[in-house]
Amino acid sequence: MGRRCGEIALYAGVAGGAESILIPEIEPDFDQIVSKIEKGIKRGKLHSIIVVAEGAYPIMDLKETLEKRTGQDTRITILGHTQRGGTPTAVDRILASWMGKAAVDAILDGHRNMMIAGVDEKIHAIPLGEVVKGTRTLDLNMLEIARMLSI
Repeated sequence: MGRRCGEIALYAGVAGGAESILIPEIEPDFDQIVSKIEKGIKRGKLHSIIVVAEGAYPIMDLKETLEKRTGQDTRITILGHTQRGGTPTAVDRILASWMGKAAVDAILDGHRNMMIAGVDEKIHAIPLGEVVKGTRTLDLNMLEIARMLSI
């Protein structure tokens, strides 16, 4: 997930405390990634987490590059659809309830081919034609937050 937009990987990386996050919008800086791994090792860290958005970089090439440059064993875990699972939080349940209501309201109002979405803290029905027109622009401010937290 995230072949052309790294938003899911970016937010998952921040939430999970990743040292580095690779997304399609930004060319990876291997010197920076290696530096973070080496600094962590010097501080006694036993592992580093690197989140890679699907399609952002060839994962096996990344593994080989990091092993070569750090001398550390590198393991890959591909979450795939596993990331969609888990027990919903109270916020998840409330959001789903609001979105379900909006979907029913849209149907009752005669709307079809709509996507229910949260935009600016409000629930909206958006025509699918608008949804598939283009890609969403990622807020790169979150990437700066990720960099600050991973020091």
